[in-house]
Amino acid sequence: MRRENDWDFDQPAKKSGLLSLITLLLFGLFMAGCGGLVSYLIFAEAKDREAVETIAPQVMVNINDQIVETVEKIQDSVVSVINNQNPFSTFEDEGVSGSGVIYAIKGEEALIVTNHHVIEGASSIDILLANGDMVKAELIGYDQLTDLAVLGIPSAQVKTVAVFGDSDKVKVGESVIAVGNPLGVLANTVTAGIVSSSHRLLPIYFDEDNSPDWEMDMIQTDAAINFGNSGGALFNIKGEVIGINSAKIIEEGVESIGFSIPSNKVKEIVSELEINGKIRRPYLGIVPVGIDAVSEELREEIQLPKHVKEGTLIVNEPVGPAEKAGLKLNDVIVSIDGEKVNSGLTLRKALYKKKIGDEVEVVYYRDGKRMACTVVLEEAP
Repeated sequence: MRRENDWDFDQPAKKSGLLSLITLLLFGLFMAGCGGLVSYLIFAEAKDREAVETIAPQVMVNINDQIVETVEKIQDSVVSVINNQNPFSTFEDEGVSGSGVIYAIKGEEALIVTNHHVIEGASSIDILLANGDMVKAELIGYDQLTDLAVLGIPSAQVKTVAVFGDSDKVKVGESVIAVGNPLGVLANTVTAGIVSSSHRLLPIYFDEDNSPDWEMDMIQTDAAINFGNSGGALFNIKGEVIGINSAKIIEEGVESIGFSIPSNKVKEIVSELEINGKIRRPYLGIVPVGIDAVSEELREEIQLPKHVKEGTLIVNEPVGPAEKAGLKLNDVIVSIDGEKVNSGLTLRKALYKKKIGDEVEVVYYRDGKRMACTVVLEEAP
């Protein structure tokens, strides 16, 4: 640090030196903007330079040490999940692999969470443990909407169980570790990065109409996530699972944009899957399409008033609750219990706030007239 007498303006020589220094700094700022900061650092005392040079590397070493210690503790809780599409297949030929996380031991059974798309269509499921042992898994439950599934294996060979952290406390920029089975053959691969966003809405599509059927609030990370990492864990630096790796953006020019299902949502879903094998949700019994995708010819045919800009068209013969309430093909629903709906996505969001057995008011248009009915919600089949 500079001493007070370094800035003694009563000494002409020092004043001249100071003016020269100020002139040089101003010139650097004028010529290179932020480069002026570099000019300042050049004139810093050697002691200050040493402090700048030594602090940052020391911090990096500490983070690296933490990552190594964390991986040693949690790595065995992540397994490879082999989806056997053919009953006569083996891991080497017909198997399709992803990842999973052992999160609980209940009696003689160890529970594993993975993605639904990892086990979808499987005739049988094998688990490759971190120690190289292969065991058969039982499918306990799954949910396509949240892309989660729960598997069970014998607990005798399980030594390490992962612990869920609180994803609501995740901060942008904090260090994270992804563990999984990329490409289906590189079991127990570890990558590291940071949280790029703690809340990123990701649209989910179940069909090819280019309209999102659902959206999920995800954690975005730049830790490398590749094919086969799906279902694996995103750990924080303390070794807690803060997310289940589920997706990445695959597009030319895009790198290191991966997404994980937040652990608090995972805990909520797996708890119900353990009990019911599925997530019990209410439904209307209709297939909805946003009217923004409806042609002018059809609007005229169903006599939809021009001032109606938002709503969902019923494109099937209603069944279940909707049929019982008197809704029909080509009715346009505009609200459910006062909440506007303009697509299949917004309709599902309005419904999933309700419970099975709830009565809801549905406002709709038929033959140009605004109407309403009460629907008793039933459990989705």
